[in-house]
Amino acid sequence: MTYQQSRIIEPWTMSREHLDKALELQAKRKAAGLSHGQLAHLLGMERANYMDYERGEAVASPALLAQIEDILGKVKSGELEIPILNKEV
Repeated sequence: MTYQQSRIIEPWTMSREHLDKALELQAKRKAAGLSHGQLAHLLGMERANYMDYERGEAVASPALLAQIEDILGKVKSGELEIPILNKEV
């Protein structure tokens, strides 16, 4: 069996619920004025991992959603400074 025969890639489909949650996360992050990298930094995760949530490839747990809401609220109110990351300067 060749590599090509052994690797079957299934088409990826996203549920409407996952799409709605992903778009909501994206809108809230943008409203707070944060980039993917900045929010990921504040969450203590890699940018690519956070982006999975905005693409609907992963579903954030209720605890993570609460943490995101808390961070975004603090950024918008000025309680938390937006980090300046080297790649974004």
